[in-house]
Amino acid sequence: MIVVDLRKRKLIKMSRRAAVKQSIDDVTTSIKEMRIHAEKKGIDPRGMSKTTLRNAIMRASGQSPKIKRYRTVKSLGRKGKEGSVFEVKLRGKSYAKKQFRKSKSAAKIEKEVAMQKIGTKAGISPIIREFNLNDKYIIMQKLEKNLYDVMQGRGGTMAKVHQRALLRIFRKLDKVMVFHKDPNPVNFMFTSDNVLKIIDYGFAEEINVRKHGLKPNREQMTLGLLLKFKKLFPGVEYEILENSLPIHLQEILNR
Repeated sequence: MIVVDLRKRKLIKMSRRAAVKQSIDDVTTSIKEMRIHAEKKGIDPRGMSKTTLRNAIMRASGQSPKIKRYRTVKSLGRKGKEGSVFEVKLRGKSYAKKQFRKSKSAAKIEKEVAMQKIGTKAGISPIIREFNLNDKYIIMQKLEKNLYDVMQGRGGTMAKVHQRALLRIFRKLDKVMVFHKDPNPVNFMFTSDNVLKIIDYGFAEEINVRKHGLKPNREQMTLGLLLKFKKLFPGVEYEILENSLPIHLQEILNR
């Protein structure tokens, strides 16, 4: 009787696993159905690719995913307040993975993604491949080097072409009504073909003209960057950036 009972329990477990596997396999043909299936498992499917979503469903069902996703290669830069950035690979191609702290809310991650996507559409920010609100990360196009490191190698000076590129980024941000709000030189990075982009939209928000004015990026972001440069590289001038500021902001810079 005991042996029969154990066999019966084993058969029930096997049939349940088979049912779960079948349900996952069935929904792989439709991302919409897969998202519904994920929500039933308590998974937020927004931003997830089909494979990542399938793997999440399998893990929630007690199974090991057969298809592995991103392989971590190395850390990129120092760990920040919001988390860390890593180089990851998928099918031989490198991406940047921004891994947030567990305490970061899904709403804030989703907002950051939305702001960056606007920047991407404007041609000034890296492309987001996918994001995961459950495991708290964003996968995006990997850039090569940041503006601060480049300036350090030049004794704090900045090429005129890069100063113009910064102003171009700020003009485009103002045009698409996104105020970035984080004028840190490490938030400006170069692509492999030396095109300057802006990253890290964690503090960004939609421009409110009454609150921010018409040109908050061209004015406040430019001033904020120049004030940082003044501390980091004393005595170095950035003529194009400085001359772009209205007189009252130039006076603040020269105090």
